[in-house]
Amino acid sequence: QLGARVEQTEERAISWRQLQELGDFARKLLSKVPDLVDSHSGKKICFEGADDRGTCELNMHTLNSHLVMPLTLPFRCSYVELVCTGKQPPLIFMSHAWST
Repeated sequence: QLGARVEQTEERAISWRQLQELGDFARKLLSKVPDLVDSHSGKKICFEGADDRGTCELNMHTLNSHLVMPLTLPFRCSYVELVCTGKQPPLIFMSHAWST
């Protein structure tokens, strides 16, 4: 179910609580899939940190392809629009890179 439609992208900030809930939901859901492999790196997905050999990981590429996109595609919305009740203007701006 769609939480709220927020037309202006600059008003779709994610709260710390919402980000933590996404991580918790991802762990619960994706950990039930045995031998899940990250589509970006080809490594096995780990939920308790990467192993010493670097053979497994969990990153935003994984969350995006296995969780965020399938959840948001039917509604053609952002993840924040699924979980918000209205506009969420940011208090601070923090950017990220999709590189590895």
